[in-house]
Amino acid sequence: MAISKTSTLKLPNWLLYAWFLFFILNPFLVFGSGMPQPADWIMALLFMYIFFRGLKPLPGVQSTLVDRHRMFVIYVAIVNTIWYFFIDQSFEKRFPTFVHSFFYIFNFFALRSIVVLSRAFKDRFLTYTTYGIGLGMIIQVALSFAMGSLGTRNSLFFNNPNQLGYYALLSGSLFIYAVRYVKMPIYFQLISYFCFFFLTLLSSSKAALAGSLILITLAVLNQGLFSIRQFIVLAIAITIGGFFISQQELGTKLFNYSLNRFQTIGESKDDSYEGRGYDRIVNDPEYMILGAGEGGYNRFSTLLDAGEIHSSFGTLIFCYGIIGFTFFIRFLLAIFNKSTFFELMYFLPIFAYSITHNGLRDTLFWIFLGVVFLLNEQKLVSVTRKVSNKIRMPKRRFIPKVEEKIN
Repeated sequence: MAISKTSTLKLPNWLLYAWFLFFILNPFLVFGSGMPQPADWIMALLFMYIFFRGLKPLPGVQSTLVDRHRMFVIYVAIVNTIWYFFIDQSFEKRFPTFVHSFFYIFNFFALRSIVVLSRAFKDRFLTYTTYGIGLGMIIQVALSFAMGSLGTRNSLFFNNPNQLGYYALLSGSLFIYAVRYVKMPIYFQLISYFCFFFLTLLSSSKAALAGSLILITLAVLNQGLFSIRQFIVLAIAITIGGFFISQQELGTKLFNYSLNRFQTIGESKDDSYEGRGYDRIVNDPEYMILGAGEGGYNRFSTLLDAGEIHSSFGTLIFCYGIIGFTFFIRFLLAIFNKSTFFELMYFLPIFAYSITHNGLRDTLFWIFLGVVFLLNEQKLVSVTRKVSNKIRMPKRRFIPKVEEKIN
């Protein structure tokens, strides 16, 4: 499926190469948690160039998407800034309260850049995105073998195994969703599928494992049953995965450890709703109207008194209240407005992870949403063109034959 070709926007090719480089560098966390990483500087360079070049008005649905995202981010910034003046900042271990807003602002510009880049590079944008995601996972797996980082519950270059699991889940979701529209060699698909599966096992993240099971099931049902080519690719990928688990010592070790962790879901203290921070909603419901903001965790009567709510959903509803949550839902409706049932289900694995972990700061999450929006928009453009062509089809004119008189 082609990205809309109605745009005449021209941008230099190096922006597309930098976009591709972002996916390669994204798994490498060089600095401390919460600090800008190498991939973040690449992304900042992209949207700074686009911003200073001049932001042109966006057409129709793209403008609606950006406007709804902007309203959500503005509300986030207002809530965190107001609470900054009422929270004792000496208790903040990482950074002042208002700094939490910067993550949302950064990801707003990242999503805005996705829309602009797609208009400029059309088909190439989605191709570079899909190949960048696949190659990023392949490099991580290759480095895990090269460094001998094959122990159970590994984090590779992330700060903890859950971050690695979230990266694998986001990358796998984005790759599997986009590969339906990008032609690529079967061997690259197979390698990327294996790397997604391997990184998930390597992280042994229970939430990522649950999300991956949902994602694999969706891929089989939605892509394998309606495309012979995809059915063959998925069948081969599942066969390779089964062989790796059953016949390879490393695969058996990783699978058994992950399976044991998965079977203990709900048994540990950390798996309870109190352990994830949901009890704040019950114990301090007054914050749910306007939002408690992020930070100042000593304010709440909660079991998890030393950190954020371990949930994207919990963070939205408690930290930004019903108002902020409504803004975010309106934004999601703009994303999935034209999605089919199965396409909407591709958000389910990420949603499952987000119930027990906060992934709102991860730029890859917003990139996934941006790609879904672009593909949905293109479907609408394609249908509109077909209808328009039928309406404007020229009518055949009857031209009477003129017979030449023979004198």
